[in-house]
Amino acid sequence: MNRAPTRSTSITAATLVAFGLLASCCTGDPTGAPELRPGHDQCAECGMIINEGRFASALRVVKDGRAEDLLFDDIGCMLNFEREPDSPAATARFVHDHATGRWTDGNTAVYLMADRDRLSTPMGSGIVAFADRAAAERAARQHDGRLHDYPGIAAARKAWMEERYGKPPAGR
Repeated sequence: MNRAPTRSTSITAATLVAFGLLASCCTGDPTGAPELRPGHDQCAECGMIINEGRFASALRVVKDGRAEDLLFDDIGCMLNFEREPDSPAATARFVHDHATGRWTDGNTAVYLMADRDRLSTPMGSGIVAFADRAAAERAARQHDGRLHDYPGIAAARKAWMEERYGKPPAGR
């Protein structure tokens, strides 16, 4: 016996279609790391083409009701972007593990900040990330740098920028 679709069946189907469309709006896997195409993708902060994936980072944000991955050529660019008052809030952060080249969770990564002459990065931030603390400690000794968690690296980058360029105007 065939039955006509009920209202609840139609609502369920519409909900599934809506979730499928929302998931397809991300530039990468909506539950995992974003897709990066070195030599093609552009940094959301400075506009440079991302050529070296091992320095790249990403933010997953919601803009206009859609999930979107914003890619950066240098972790410093991502940190600068997040400091802007009109930047959308991140729902996820991704960084490349400097030791393995694989994406890792940017909220739990260990960050190394060293003098830009000792640790060269695409935009000169001297910041790289590691999934493994022991690897980060080895690199810190090699590059004479300091290790940070995510809040710590955000504060260190802010202080570095203000030392060099001054504090932004009030309200920023």
